[in-house]
Amino acid sequence: MLSDAVTGDNLIYLITEFEHLNFLPQGAFKIVLTAELITIKARFKERMRGNLPIPVERMLEIKHGIFDDLSCNLKLDGNYNIDKVISALSQN
Repeated sequence: MLSDAVTGDNLIYLITEFEHLNFLPQGAFKIVLTAELITIKARFKERMRGNLPIPVERMLEIKHGIFDDLSCNLKLDGNYNIDKVISALSQN
């Protein structure tokens, strides 16, 4: 499905682990979406009913920024404009 999506219909494949980048076929359009660590912690805390366990907090701290230096087609933060994303995809 991933290989077919390079030349056919779009497919969104969300990657949260660096080693999963190996699953992407050559020619895949890569978008890196980032958020501040404090924002990520707040989101996890909310999902965990107001309690962010220390091991989860440490894991977030360790993994934060693992995609910062990744070569990609588009890099976005939490304030991205969807029109910019659609425009970038249509130019590809």
